[in-house]
Amino acid sequence: MIGIIIWAILIIFIVICVCPGFITALIINSAIVLSVYGLIWWAKSGCKIKRKSKCNKAQSNVDAIQDREKAIDEWERKWGRKHPCRK
Repeated sequence: MIGIIIWAILIIFIVICVCPGFITALIINSAIVLSVYGLIWWAKSGCKIKRKSKCNKAQSNVDAIQDREKAIDEWERKWGRKHPCRK
């Protein structure tokens, strides 16, 4: 594995010595690829984010609490005793 890395470094060194424009092309191409990747990532993550208002969050919390209470009531009816969370 180390031998492959040393050969790769040697080849890159030789290419840089023979063609000085290689570094510029490498930097420009890397910047283009990274910017396209960043743009795609930004577009994907931007589409998934849905902003909720505080009213929607409060309503969803109330709904969750009501669903939990219904589930506990069903459990109490099924087992005929109080749920451990209700003391």
